[in-house]
Amino acid sequence: MEELRHNTNLDFKSIKGEHKRRYVFPTMVVEIEWPLELAVSGSGGHYIWDSFGVMHYIPVGWCELQWTVEPDTDHIWIS
Repeated sequence: MEELRHNTNLDFKSIKGEHKRRYVFPTMVVEIEWPLELAVSGSGGHYIWDSFGVMHYIPVGWCELQWTVEPDTDHIWIS
């Protein structure tokens, strides 16, 4: 797996314990399996790097954020 590289001031944090992350919008659902790194932009958008090497951008406006974690992993953490 390629290492995350970026030329930004974003502060990516590990979310490797998450199995799945789901953003629920009024008219659609976006699901990301095996997310690895998360950064939140100044406007609140989420940048997510997944284990398949895909970078996702989730704009502000979701109604709900859901996630599942791997066994023996904290369900909630605040850094």
